[in-house]
Amino acid sequence: MSDDVKQEMNFGRRIPEPDTNSQVSQIGQVEQPSSPSKVVQPKKESIWDKPVVSKELFTEINLFVPQIIGLVFSILIGLATILITRVMSIGLAEDLKGQVTAEIYQTLSNNFNTFNSFVLIGVCVPILIYAGFLLVKFLFLLPRKDRNVVVRIFNARAILFSVENIKSKMLFNPRDKKTEVMVDNPSKHYDYLNGRPVLFLDQEDRVNVSVLRNEVDPSGKGRDIDSMVGNALHTGYEICREQLSKKEDSSKIILILLIVILAAIALVGMGVISMPDTITSNIATLVGAAAPAVAA
Repeated sequence: MSDDVKQEMNFGRRIPEPDTNSQVSQIGQVEQPSSPSKVVQPKKESIWDKPVVSKELFTEINLFVPQIIGLVFSILIGLATILITRVMSIGLAEDLKGQVTAEIYQTLSNNFNTFNSFVLIGVCVPILIYAGFLLVKFLFLLPRKDRNVVVRIFNARAILFSVENIKSKMLFNPRDKKTEVMVDNPSKHYDYLNGRPVLFLDQEDRVNVSVLRNEVDPSGKGRDIDSMVGNALHTGYEICREQLSKKEDSSKIILILLIVILAAIALVGMGVISMPDTITSNIATLVGAAAPAVAA
């Protein structure tokens, strides 16, 4: 079949001729076995990765700073106690050195050393135990580094708080691998005071949830109510201030009238005291003039 016939059967499209040399070279090649891929073993979960759940979780978190302050004061008081007892024992031993024999002095020195050792143990052991509890609390119960508060919301409306490492994949039920949850955005919620993430996991969702998605009221009714309450309080304040100002004005008028009346009484009294004869004759004249009118 000629080349023109081939082109007509392929509707004018020219089909490239196969490269026999490349096919031979490909056939001659021996397929090399692929190197076996390394199997990545899953990292064994350590004690640091396990969630910490406690009835006193938030109590312990809130009391951590006061407890640290108490530990510092305990250390300072302990050091002062140890120092004072050692200085007092050395001073007492030196005072008795010239009054007793060498054997007695050596015995007293040994006794003082034993006493100082007991004081050291009695002071340090409680402080070390206290510091050990705070260290355990800091390592397990407190949010730090990648350990943050995780809230699990169950279908029965129960909520479980824990402190654990936040990863890209977490388990709602740590004992059931089928309850895997994808953490797409750990910062959907954060702590108001320190800004650390607070993760919410819902029993039915396989992505960390936001508790605001069904609770937010986009209509802004809450802000409107706040504005109404604020306006009512402001209006009441203005009404009370106006009423008080009116009462103050009335009180000022009454006070001025009382001052005028008292001033008039004072003037009359001064006139009576300064000119008693004139006032008496005037009163007698008025009485005399009024007597015939009364008799008539």
